[in-house]
Amino acid sequence: MELPRIESEAELTEIGLVRKVQPIVEGFPDRLPRTDEIADLNAHFGPVLTAVALEQICRRVHPHAAFREAVEAAGREAAQGRTPALPAERRPEVLIVESSDPFWPGRKWGQHVEPWRSWVRKSGCTTDFVRTSATGGVQTNADTLIRELKRQTRSPLILLSQGQGSLEVRWALEHLAATAPEALAGIGAWISVGGGARGLSMAAWRSRSWWRLAQAEMALSLKGRPPQLLRSLSITHPRVMRAFGPPFRHSGSGFKGGSILCVSVVGLALPSDVPQSMWSEFQAFSRWIGPNDGVASFQDQVLGTGYVLPIMGLTAAAEPARLGPWLAGICSVLAQKLSAPSA
Repeated sequence: MELPRIESEAELTEIGLVRKVQPIVEGFPDRLPRTDEIADLNAHFGPVLTAVALEQICRRVHPHAAFREAVEAAGREAAQGRTPALPAERRPEVLIVESSDPFWPGRKWGQHVEPWRSWVRKSGCTTDFVRTSATGGVQTNADTLIRELKRQTRSPLILLSQGQGSLEVRWALEHLAATAPEALAGIGAWISVGGGARGLSMAAWRSRSWWRLAQAEMALSLKGRPPQLLRSLSITHPRVMRAFGPPFRHSGSGFKGGSILCVSVVGLALPSDVPQSMWSEFQAFSRWIGPNDGVASFQDQVLGTGYVLPIMGLTAAAEPARLGPWLAGICSVLAQKLSAPSA
């Protein structure tokens, strides 16, 4: 295979980049690349071309391609104010988990909740949120989620989380699957935006250097967040590294109580998307880990089950203006799946 390279400024356009990565895309006609293959692609072609290739592969591979097409169509409808008609008794509620990414500058705890709720309502779903603690650790907030999910009576329920919140959702759902599976009966789907559920490569990156580690832990302390959060969110944490087990399922199976359909919303940031204060670290981080959203690699963000939906230009800040139409489309498609008579 001829090695694609960026040789002119014209090739940095979206059309130019897509054309350039076609030899890579054709090498994966029926599956996503493995972690080792992504590392090889990154080493040979660089993070920009690899990111574009991964997004294009997901546009072609079953079942992610069909899901993306449905989401794009539903998102356009929602953006134009055409809300799907859903039966009131089967209208899903989307439960959004408060959080913020500990490594992205200027993010306040839970600041995504209200903008996300506004977009999700365009899908015809109702919304609510879970108040968690910026000063609590992952386990503390997971315990809060466990209590909340045990109280929930809405069905079907769609969980929506980001960053640290996604790891807290994972731990809560795994705990309930083992100890109180009846609490999962109404949960139909989980949308995880960005990394977190499988750790954050940025946490491992900062831990590689004692100086970066000390700086990161000091920054967390100054924000009132537990310094040990860095280790809890690392991709090398033993609990994070465990394979996903129940209650998660693949996209092909029908909805049934206690079996949760997953959607991985993957951010693929380009250098122009990253704040100037993070630019040099982002460049070095991308060379080390490959395509990412600024703090989590492509691999971190893919749950390993369900649908994968990459979004070019989306960062760990999960900007509502960029992400919103996608959230409306995803929730609309899931709502129609979960409210169907056979669901």
